[in-house]
Amino acid sequence: MTKTALIIGLMAATISHANCTDGNKTTAANPHTSKPEAIQFGIQLNTMQTQLKNLCQRVEYKEIKPPQIPGTKNRQVQLDCHGFEFAGGERLAEFVFKDDALFLTWVLVKAEELNKLEKSMTQTYGQASHQNQMFSAYTQHHTALRKDIPEVLFYADEAAAQFEAWFKSAESQ
Repeated sequence: MTKTALIIGLMAATISHANCTDGNKTTAANPHTSKPEAIQFGIQLNTMQTQLKNLCQRVEYKEIKPPQIPGTKNRQVQLDCHGFEFAGGERLAEFVFKDDALFLTWVLVKAEELNKLEKSMTQTYGQASHQNQMFSAYTQHHTALRKDIPEVLFYADEAAAQFEAWFKSAESQ
């Protein structure tokens, strides 16, 4: 890729992002499905609890016993954020922490939104790397749209190998 092509690509991406966030209001009809700024993988649990107070109508704390995430040494905690803004609506977002560092986030959506969300995610992230009736995964961006239980997944670099192996094996089923 030439330097000029790279610059043009970056400018197009910047304009596209600006149009989505400034020029065209994000709505259910025009969902913006990029990873929300609030999702910062590796952020510590106590810091995230403070930040979510401004982003959620209500936050619930749950310790998952026994931990379900492989390799968890101390604890797995989930913060349920009710009223989290994503893709033009207020959602339940589940922030999951492995040993007090943000590891993954599920954002619940409505089944009737799946087609629009998938189209938006494909426009944002490119073609899905793995796809079947249960999900469309965009592993190069560490995100997926789950269709069997309508939700969007964002995951940390540390979780990538685990999810990518699962997507690959589930795709052939």
